[in-house]
Amino acid sequence: MTNQNVFASEAILKGEADLKDSIESLSQFEEKIQPKESPTEALKSCILKSKSPFSPWIYLAYYRLGNWLISGNANQQNSILNLITEVDEAISNNNGTIKKTGEVCAYGDNAIASSGLWQSALSLFQEGGDFIEDLERPEDSLLLHWQQKVDIAHQLIRAVDPDLMHLMNQLQRLVILAKPGPKSVAINESFGGATCFFFRGASVINAARPQSTIEIMEKIVHEYAHAELFVLGQDQPLCLNTDDDRHKVLIRKDPRPMNGILHALYVTGRVAEVMNRLLSHDLGELADKKNLLIEANSMLNEQISLGHSSLEQVHKHAKLTTIGDIIVQASASRLANAQKA
Repeated sequence: MTNQNVFASEAILKGEADLKDSIESLSQFEEKIQPKESPTEALKSCILKSKSPFSPWIYLAYYRLGNWLISGNANQQNSILNLITEVDEAISNNNGTIKKTGEVCAYGDNAIASSGLWQSALSLFQEGGDFIEDLERPEDSLLLHWQQKVDIAHQLIRAVDPDLMHLMNQLQRLVILAKPGPKSVAINESFGGATCFFFRGASVINAARPQSTIEIMEKIVHEYAHAELFVLGQDQPLCLNTDDDRHKVLIRKDPRPMNGILHALYVTGRVAEVMNRLLSHDLGELADKKNLLIEANSMLNEQISLGHSSLEQVHKHAKLTTIGDIIVQASASRLANAQKA
């Protein structure tokens, strides 16, 4: 395992330890509210029954609990307790069924979580201010297509970059397939994918249309890389630039804040590295191998171009922290190594 991957693996474990410590500290806020039943103790109990890596529903519950305790609104006690109970049930139902490689499910699947938890997760994504209004389950035919393609993509990633697959199994335990709901369709709003700091271990992917194996590899690695960067930057920001300090990069039409540009740099470096490894790997008698390699080469060139656009703005404008400098160096190295191929 490379130094960068070891660093990420250690950061994942540290994040779980920090979560436990933080829940302990929340008890002092709960004393001010003096609830009849303790949501904090309920979440602690839930965590004690959980295996590492923690379920994304644990992080969602922690976020909701923390917000409630800080608000001091005693009237929300029952809703928080109900949410934690639903999280406990979701973990109990799925601890023995989640595969070693990330589980693929449809948004709203009641076998994974209650409708209330799904809605709470959607609300969390919307808090950033730029996510669509509603989501729904894709058609069964699309679900089957995506489940098969994600499985193939995971097999290829495991073959060409087992260290990356090991990390993905921790930070992308749940691949959630969704499509824009009727409200979003009516106003022509969509999304590509979504990953959130307080829903660690899950990514939402837009599965509204069939996509190729390479396109799907790009989607899941891209969203994984966002999650990895959230973990790497959990103790300090990546940069000191303000959010109104924006610059134009190729990956988005609108000018982006520096933190977003650093994310763009990191995800393109990760995807470029995987595509480069795929092109260098003996794929044996893989079906449709020729077209897959042609598409992988095109994807590699695209990611290198997008990555260098972001890297240029980083070099010109970023006020990097220590961790920001580390991730820039790692990304620049990945792009340079991929470009040599």
